[in-house]
Amino acid sequence: MTKTKLLLFVLLLCGSAPALPTGQCHSTGNNGAACTVDTDCTGGATPYCASLKHIIFIVKENRSFDQFFGRFPGVTGGPVGTKAVPYNCRSNVAGCNGVPPNGVGTMPAYAADPNLAEADCGHAHGTAIADIDGGLMDTFNKQCAGDTSWAHVYGKVCSDWATSHEACATNADCTNNSCTANTLSDYWGYATSYGLADHFFASITSPSYPTHLYIWAATTNEVTENTNTSTGTAPTSTAPYSSWSCDALHYGRCSNAATTLCSTSGDCTGGGTCSVNGATGKGYYNSATSCTTDADLFFTLTNIVGNGANATATCFTNCGTLSVGNFVTFAGNSVAAFNTSFAVASVTGSPVTSFTFTSTTNRIGTGGTAAYDYCTNQNVYAGKIATALSLDLLGKTGLPFAAGVCSTDNTKACTCSRGAGSNPTNPCTDTSKTCTGVANNCNPTRAISSTRGAQCPNVVTIADRLDAASVSWKTYNENGGELWNPASYISHIRYGSDWTNNNKTTAGQFEADASLCTSDASCADLPAVMWVNTGSSGTNASEHPTATMANGQAWTVAKVNAVLNNSYLKKHSVVFLLWDDWGGFHDHLAPKLDLLNYTNGIRVPALCIGPFCKNAVNKTVFTFSSLLKCIETQYGLAPINSSDSAAHDICTGAGGMVDLSLSSGSASTTGD
Repeated sequence: MTKTKLLLFVLLLCGSAPALPTGQCHSTGNNGAACTVDTDCTGGATPYCASLKHIIFIVKENRSFDQFFGRFPGVTGGPVGTKAVPYNCRSNVAGCNGVPPNGVGTMPAYAADPNLAEADCGHAHGTAIADIDGGLMDTFNKQCAGDTSWAHVYGKVCSDWATSHEACATNADCTNNSCTANTLSDYWGYATSYGLADHFFASITSPSYPTHLYIWAATTNEVTENTNTSTGTAPTSTAPYSSWSCDALHYGRCSNAATTLCSTSGDCTGGGTCSVNGATGKGYYNSATSCTTDADLFFTLTNIVGNGANATATCFTNCGTLSVGNFVTFAGNSVAAFNTSFAVASVTGSPVTSFTFTSTTNRIGTGGTAAYDYCTNQNVYAGKIATALSLDLLGKTGLPFAAGVCSTDNTKACTCSRGAGSNPTNPCTDTSKTCTGVANNCNPTRAISSTRGAQCPNVVTIADRLDAASVSWKTYNENGGELWNPASYISHIRYGSDWTNNNKTTAGQFEADASLCTSDASCADLPAVMWVNTGSSGTNASEHPTATMANGQAWTVAKVNAVLNNSYLKKHSVVFLLWDDWGGFHDHLAPKLDLLNYTNGIRVPALCIGPFCKNAVNKTVFTFSSLLKCIETQYGLAPINSSDSAAHDICTGAGGMVDLSLSSGSASTTGD
């Protein structure tokens, strides 16, 4: 990730929501009884309903589990990073003592100064695969441009750490026999008093942009890198904007020039109006032969009969649940003109026995197949029908691709091949063969929404689930509203009423609003769900190198204190503090990768903070989909797709980190 965010994800359900999560009474009259509000509980001086009306997910940037907690008591495989148990590495690069070019070596962890900046080690998709090294977890040192930051750690350190730079778990790890200092005292304090998850893996092997999209949607729209890698450099756009946001792509169309893209009417010359494509029309489908979360359906045809205006395809047996607006791709028909892609105009039967599409071919063709991508997880949001098909993660050639639009017509989608981690030229050669004109005729910086692999997609998000259930939410993005805000990545949210109503950009507004929430009746200003981050000007607090840990930890503590120092919120809240990806820092516990090396990603720290957190090192496997599962469980929402459906609920589910019967961070064991 080239940029970073501090994302505070707060789930708060107060008066305006139609239904409250079920809690447990803390009282003398009906202790342990089910409840939704404090007045359901009786007996005692201050009876209250312990419930998750307020769930806070603080997602920060670019740190691995071992960097913070590899020496914390009771963690899996720990302690690691000490002189006795150094990190594994390769060759003689960046402090490693291996024999070049690829000999196995070791290096003890380096106790870093939280007030000093670190190198921004490589953490792209390809870097993650290299670091994992088939499960050996031993090439982090080779991705940091010769710098030793890959082995930097915080937390328990020797008393003379400022000069010895020795990290420790016990006195025996220190040359001076004194393991008494801590350079991450607040975060270690949370882990000691509350709960620490040591099997929390990033959902994907990718940096920030696709990760933040996944946190909201349990999909990356098949993007594996930050968008300045996936789609070239950012185009000129009305400032301020983020190169990751929809505004960088000019998602709308000018009324006086249909082939000109726009974000606002100011982008249209000659007085034109920018019309932004919202949540109307049909979703975008393709028929690539391999994909990650989607699945292609193939059906055999009897024939295709064209009359010069439209054509009818008759299915052999049936064509399943094919719907109007789905893009289908024909192959193997005896008439070559039919062997391309068309949008379905009408269907007959259930399951479908025949369907029509627009075609100027006046012939009858026999045989062949019809294929379409129907997205098994239903994560294709209704959006504009694009005029050309995209490719999937493998790009049909086994290579990543960059999505864009034709230089000659910005309403047509196109793609360009690129190597792993490399940018295409701009403009580039259109490998989808959609564009006309010169050879280099695809602009990879402006990908049309809804194509897989494109920026500004119309995928379903947790915000859509909350909207449908009338559960309120907001994003608090200090000092700017786009840079690290996944709401700005989704076209129907960025250009819909949600953006206007639910995106707040004033620094400190979260703390101010939280201070007013002192009872069930006084929380009207706080919605059910909030994401709070450092915003465009908050990089010094994000913890993304080169931001310092001292600044980042202080920023986080202020947000946590806004909850824990509020007696009402403390009784109705739980805080989860997490990091979005490993940032190139060492971790010893290998994730289980799928066949595409796409999921899961490298382990990141995860803390449960609050009186309902089980005081334990939790061994349950969690991912970012576990956060979605928690929200869905508490509010009775349907899962977005198979990822969050199968995930462990990080809150109150089996092996979760929350126990509503607790009134303080008392000892507990958990995990499965």
